[in-house]
Amino acid sequence: MKKSKDIVNCSLLVKFIAEDDHIYNFDDSWNITIGDFQLLNKGNTRLQVKFSFQANLRSINEKGLSTLLLPDEHLPEIQPYLEKLEILLDLLSLQVGTPLAVEDGSFEFNAVGYSTKSNLVTNTNRLYDLTGLEKRYQNLLKNENLINATRFFRLSQIDREQNGKVIKLWATLEALYKGYKKENKTIWSNLDKTDRNKLQKVINSLHIKKKEKLNLLNALKERKLLSPTELLSQKIKLMNSNGEYSEKDISQLVKWWSRSRHSPAHGERIKKSDENKQDAIDDMEDTLETLLKSALTPSF
Repeated sequence: MKKSKDIVNCSLLVKFIAEDDHIYNFDDSWNITIGDFQLLNKGNTRLQVKFSFQANLRSINEKGLSTLLLPDEHLPEIQPYLEKLEILLDLLSLQVGTPLAVEDGSFEFNAVGYSTKSNLVTNTNRLYDLTGLEKRYQNLLKNENLINATRFFRLSQIDREQNGKVIKLWATLEALYKGYKKENKTIWSNLDKTDRNKLQKVINSLHIKKKEKLNLLNALKERKLLSPTELLSQKIKLMNSNGEYSEKDISQLVKWWSRSRHSPAHGERIKKSDENKQDAIDDMEDTLETLLKSALTPSF
């Protein structure tokens, strides 16, 4: 099977995301080219972005028959360009003081002999169990922690960026189990007076500066018996078709979620190419939805 590369032209729309009741428009000063991207003001309300890339779309077999793969925004070859576009939008947002984002469903692709366009899928959400809905609403009003958890969860669903989504999902988890850290004792508090005195004498006998001795002693006094993920693992209860999850299984699950959360929390971005972290965020979102519904409806 032989493959040949096509030049694919991509066009998409960018819009302002206002944080207040103002409307922000573009003007013709936006008609510029920066790096790989050509920007064009489209009716003041949208900014068109055009760029081209190469992709393996055609496969030709031994008989000369050709198979064509229609391009979309998930193609591996387009990902480096979308990453650079997000960097450009970061810069432009900072420069003008208003955030910019790619508009959903605005991708258009064309190459020699064909063109494609993103099609938004229309779904209808129907309300059900109206009597139960009233009960869940009353249950929610009585629980401040649950109010916070459901708010963070909704904000996570609105956020299209995985970097912001995972932080909001973790905030949902911590709100749902608020207070779990208070039950965690320190290693120091778990020692009897004799052992504390022994440790203190050992530290004082070390050939280091007085300040370093004090820092070492304070570290011992503040060190917790369990990590936050270990504490959460004791609180979370999950079941599947085989029965209740063991604490060990839940611990591994929470650690998997936590690794994704730590990236943006410590100044690193989750890239679209990092499928493991993307999967962890999806799993965390699905699990939290189940836990929230269970908390709102005890019989769930």
